[in-house]
Amino acid sequence: MSKNTEKSVGREHSTSRRTFLKVTGATASVAAGANLGVDAASADDGVDVDDLVDELTLEQKAGQLTQKAIGSFDLDGAVGDATDDTVAELFTEYGVGSLLYGGANPPEYDPETHAAKLNELQRYNIEETEHGIPFVFGVDAVHGNVTVDGATAFPHNLGLGATRNVSLAREVASVTSASVDAIGAHWTFSPTTDLQRDPRWGRFYEGFSEDPELVGKFGKAKVEGYEGDADTPQVAATVKHFGGYSIPHNGNDRSAGRTSMRDLRTNVLPPYERALAADPETVMVNSGTVNGVPAHASAWLLTTILRERWGFDGMVVSDWKDFQRMVTYHDYVPDLRAATKLGLRAGVDMYMHPDDTGEFVSIVVDLVESGELEEDRVDEAVARVLRFKERLGLFEDPFVDESAVADAVGAGRDVARTAAE
Repeated sequence: MSKNTEKSVGREHSTSRRTFLKVTGATASVAAGANLGVDAASADDGVDVDDLVDELTLEQKAGQLTQKAIGSFDLDGAVGDATDDTVAELFTEYGVGSLLYGGANPPEYDPETHAAKLNELQRYNIEETEHGIPFVFGVDAVHGNVTVDGATAFPHNLGLGATRNVSLAREVASVTSASVDAIGAHWTFSPTTDLQRDPRWGRFYEGFSEDPELVGKFGKAKVEGYEGDADTPQVAATVKHFGGYSIPHNGNDRSAGRTSMRDLRTNVLPPYERALAADPETVMVNSGTVNGVPAHASAWLLTTILRERWGFDGMVVSDWKDFQRMVTYHDYVPDLRAATKLGLRAGVDMYMHPDDTGEFVSIVVDLVESGELEEDRVDEAVARVLRFKERLGLFEDPFVDESAVADAVGAGRDVARTAAE
């Protein structure tokens, strides 16, 4: 991936990784005996990801593979209903690699406060964890950054697809990206690049068209708009939901999809491949099954097709709670341990979940220590997570400029009017 190594939109300052680690206390931890790979991470030419992976403990590696949903931006606030953990403990106990909030329910609707709170969490994370690795924050900004007050809303993808105006979709994504960046987030779970041919499906409005070529063109344009270029880097995009999420046999969400191999190859999968031509940072996995196999357990989809045939080298993230859904929804495996083993071995790099972080970290550690999961596979996934953060510029500049929020969040009203006409 030929991505930027630092962000230019809405960041307060640029600092070297050596200074960054010194300020956060990482050098003091090394002096106290912790082996944190400071030399590798302090290289003048950027972060040495491979050396940094080697210096992490197995528990720290498992933490980097975790994307945890939070219900509060307060350090002493409860994470959610699943555990008694506080937000602070996500960093100090587990060293989570990523955070998000579910759907349209942010802990804070005011954009300025949102930015300030994320800066506070990031600063605490950097100062209180041994490795000082910044977290990456993801949001569902699928038709504008509409989870905060005052943000510009755009038509959903179905409406954009009806315009047949690919350039307009790119501009919509660019405006959205600047707004997301301004509130301190780094990553949007968009664009949906699923083929739309079954209006029974409850998320039908999220896709662009029933035409595979048109879906691919719009998906590619939105990736380009979100991620910008070398001169205007913004936030990371997510091509989703790979592959075949929108073809459920019974029309229900997150359910079984059945189709022929010919249909998969000629209609269902090509839109994702076309969108990948824009070099997106991440791909999100289909929550359902494809011909009896959960997509999260499908090495054929996630490794053979996505990586070996199409050459994708970014990060693969699960959808919401979908390792657990292999147990509770698809009845495919008996427990989360078996699902985690299948998912990681198939090619998932980061698990998005609202559940017990300690349980997931412990499962990953136990799978490796028992020989059921190769540590090389864990290292591969961690390296992808760290390279993702490096390309976003988080090692150089992990904070957002809180004074720039107002101008970016409400911008693009003229673009929204054009899209709605």
